[in-house]
Amino acid sequence: MLSTNELKILDLLRQDPRIKMTDLAKNLNIPKSTVFDIFNKLKEKGLHSPRLILDFDKLGYSIRVFIAVSVSADSKGKVLIFLKDHPNINSLFAVGSGHDYLFEAVFGNQKQHLEFMRDLDFSAEILEKQVFYTLDDIHRERFTMMPQQSSKISSNLSS
Repeated sequence: MLSTNELKILDLLRQDPRIKMTDLAKNLNIPKSTVFDIFNKLKEKGLHSPRLILDFDKLGYSIRVFIAVSVSADSKGKVLIFLKDHPNINSLFAVGSGHDYLFEAVFGNQKQHLEFMRDLDFSAEILEKQVFYTLDDIHRERFTMMPQQSSKISSNLSS
């Protein structure tokens, strides 16, 4: 279980991954050395690194797709290597529910997208493929573990 200060630090980092340790300390009203210790404990507990959330459209990558694929047993390793090494893959997950992999890919233009789809089909035996084109981000990377957030949600659900 995470302490209240750990939750607050995670929440602040989610809002601004570049926030300084001194600003975290001021926000939490605790010494900078304590923030540093908590940050190191969070790294041990699974905080990989604070990351920026990219606006792909503004960066020139107007085509973003989520694709779920099922592949033959013989092709799983080959497809995994193809997806892990492909520069247009932003996120990659091993999943269940009848599929093997779910991934997000970003492309600067239709030609790149179509070449990727062709290469994916030729990379291995794809048994099933579902493609979901992203039209708009409603919200991303929004989850927070702060208790007041979950109580707001449960009160909204009961209304």
